[in-house]
Formats: sequence, C-alpha cells, structure tokens
Amino acid sequence: MNNMLDPSAHPLVVFKPIVPDNSLSASLLQLSDKVFQLNYNLETTHSSIRWPPFSTPPRRRDELWKSTCFELFAGASNQKAYHEINLSPSGDWNSYSFSDLRQGMKPLDHITVAIRSAAAAGMTPAESSCFTLSAEVSSPRLVDLVFNQNARVGLAAILDWKEKGLEYWALRHSNEKPNFHCREDWIWRPEVL
Repeated sequence: MNNMLDPSAHPLVVFKPIVPDNSLSASLLQLSDKVFQLNYNLETTHSSIRWPPFSTPPRRRDELWKSTCFELFAGASNQKAYHEINLSPSGDWNSYSFSDLRQGMKPLDHITVAIRSAAAAGMTPAESSCFTLSAEVSSPRLVDLVFNQNARVGLAAILDWKEKGLEYWALRHSNEKPNFHCREDWIWRPEVL
C-alpha cells in the first residue's frame, strides 16, 4: 500500500529554543488499511536530553508529555473531534480522543502501538548525535482518518533538556505559547499531495 502523507519528512520547528543546533523531522507512511508508521528523526550535537528509561514491557501511560515525547494529532477538517497519540522513547505510549479543543478527553480504544527507537549503532540515545523513533500504529479508524483527503494532521515533539526544561517542536507555532492542539498548525492533507 505505501501511501505516504508526504514523500519526504516534515521538518519540525522549535518554539523558543533552549539548546541551539538541533534538527527534528517527522514522516508518516501507510502500511496497510489497518496500520501506519510514524517516524521521528532527531539530529543534535548535544548529549543533555533527558531520555526516559526503557519500560519492560511497554504499556499505555498518561502524562508522557512531561518528558521527552513524540506526538501525533489528527482530525477531520470538517469536525471538532480529534485524536492524539503520545509516543515515548521508553516504549510507553497512549492515545486519546477529544470531542472538541481539549474537551471530552477519553482513551482511544481499538489501537495497538509498537515503538522502536534507535540511536547510532552501539550507542545509547544520550551518547548519540542521531536518534530515531519509529512507531507502528494499528488502528483502522486512525488509518482512515490520517490518510483521508479531509484530514488535518499535527506532528509534534517535546525534548526534555537536563536542568534546562522542556522544548516544544511542531510543524508551526501560531500562538504565544506552544499549543499542539491548535489545528491551524496542522497539515491539511490536500496541501501536501
């Protein structure tokens, strides 16, 4: 099937950089009518990112956004409801449905997520200048939504810098504060095809 939202990775921009000289991009690839792959690639010259410890086994967990986390938001352009997926380098994840902007939040059911994260060969994320997080998301409902012509999709990330705080990355930042839930900052799919 291999239906990509865009054939290239989307560069993310940082809201008020804490640490200079970093690059972060994200891409989506439809693998089947039930599964899509979400990829994030980080290049940095700094080793002071706080990486959450690996979870064994990985599980659904709330508040992943309080540390280094990678996120996807998706909603139909003609509806107020939308979905959010949070992906941690620890392997933990979660997904939510909202009825409107930050309202009616509940867990998104009928979804499974498998995360693979990797630093440069033989290195931990803290030692490497390159880090990739790849997640296979199995959810026919989300595949239908994300790869629909009416979809708006937000790609975002939070980097937790040791002793410096959280840094917010997204496709765009149109507000005075970081707000990944802001649809104006999401991609409207017809614009990228």
